[in-house]
Parts: sequence; structure tokens; C-alpha cells
Amino acid sequence: MRTIAIVGISAALLLFVFSFYIYTSDVAAISEVEIQPISIENSKFTIKNVTLTIMLNISNPTDREISDLSSTFSIFIGENNIGVGEFQDIYITANSYTIKTVKNVISFADVGHYVIDSLEDGFDTTVTIQGTMTSKVFFGLTQTTQEFTATITTS
Repeated sequence: MRTIAIVGISAALLLFVFSFYIYTSDVAAISEVEIQPISIENSKFTIKNVTLTIMLNISNPTDREISDLSSTFSIFIGENNIGVGEFQDIYITANSYTIKTVKNVISFADVGHYVIDSLEDGFDTTVTIQGTMTSKVFFGLTQTTQEFTATITTS
């Protein structure tokens, strides 16, 4: 009877250690994900708004797969918040990357003249995205979040 108890306690301890390792490895992998804008284009200009197309390089430099990666982020031109972008349900294999295209319609009524001139004339502009990534971890039983900021200068 004592042997069965020792085997049971050992098995439970091994299961706990294995589960803790999986969870912490998944969370650490999310913290290593990098999001970098690689291009920004004015894909449609109207009198009232502009549609910005932002190409994002989302890279996973870890040995773990990332699944169900989603994000909501604010977009800034200079210091001006011009809107919100998002992507959902991204899967990235270990040591790889994916390119994601995000389109945003920005109303000119919501931004200043500097922003409109920058978008229209192609001034050298710093575009920053700032937000939070969310991904499922530990076999999809829980989720973790990671904040990020990325910048690109356009001309």
C-alpha cells in the first residue's frame, strides 16, 4: 500500500512539474513574439477619409508554436492617435514569421491637418502601433497577454 502511495505522489508531482514547464514555456514564447510594421500605404483616398494598409511582420523566434494570436492596437502618426487596428487567430510555427495585412479607414474629421498632409503628400512620418497581443496557452486552457510597441518611418 505504501508503494502505491509513493508511486501516486511521484506521478502527481511529475504531472505538476510537466504542466508548469508547458505553461511557462508557452508564456515565455508569447513574450518573445515581435510585431514590426514593414510598410504603410494609402490604398484609397476620398474627400472624407483614407484607407491605410499596414503590412505587419509577426515573428516567432522561439522553439514553440504560437496559436490563436490576436491583437488590438492603436495607430499613431507622430503623436496623433489616428485609429485602431486588429488581427485575429494567427498561427506561427516555431522559428518563423508571418505577414499580416491590416486595413484601417481613417476619417479626416478625427485627425489634424498635419496628419492629413502627411498622408496626402508623403511627408517623412513616424507611424507607431501600440497594443496588446493575446494568445491561448497550456493546450488552449488559458490565455496570456503581452503589450508591444513598434515604429516605422515612412517617406
